[in-house]
Amino acid sequence: MTLTLAAVYAPLAFSPGRTGKLFAEFALALAGAVVVSGIVALTLTPMMSSLLLKHNPKPLFYDRWIESGLNAMTNGYARVLGWTLKARWLIVLVMIASGVGTWLLLKDMKRELAPLEDRGVIVNNVNAPDGATLDYTLRYVQALERIGGNYKEFDRIFTVAGNPTVAQANVFSAPCLGMSAPSARQSWRASWHRASRACPASRLSPSRRHRLAKASTAAQ
Repeated sequence: MTLTLAAVYAPLAFSPGRTGKLFAEFALALAGAVVVSGIVALTLTPMMSSLLLKHNPKPLFYDRWIESGLNAMTNGYARVLGWTLKARWLIVLVMIASGVGTWLLLKDMKRELAPLEDRGVIVNNVNAPDGATLDYTLRYVQALERIGGNYKEFDRIFTVAGNPTVAQANVFSAPCLGMSAPSARQSWRASWHRASRACPASRLSPSRRHRLAKASTAAQ
């Protein structure tokens, strides 16, 4: 059982992309805890049981109460197991109904790792024509900064120009830090609308390819 659980959890740490980054520590910690637990169960626990557990011919009230509770739990489990074995078709129908319900719910569930409500950063990716200079790229980057400054929801605009080439740049627009929770949620929901409004205005030149995208705050 220990090796099975470790073999299930450990591969999560080697998953590619954002999933691997989010669950690497969790998978390794869980797999390590299961392995350590198995070692303790096979070595330390039997040794401590041989030293601490002694037969008591005259058990106290607390011991008798604990033993009666464990016996009642065992008897109840035996009765439920016996009833389950007698009503096998009912158990099979419940399993089939659960599978069908899971499939129906899975069709309507969102399959995105980070939902849209968690995204609040608008990214402008700039690709200038071949042979463009840094001054040429900065001229359009500054124009994009002015467009982003027209939206009161954003008070932070961060620009990376000239990386990896002088003809490329990225302009990040982030929401206000002092925004209240309801206002922030409303701002996240309106991000796509702001992006759709800013996109036509940001097409400053037909010679420059421009793409307006949404960035996940969890990935920053």
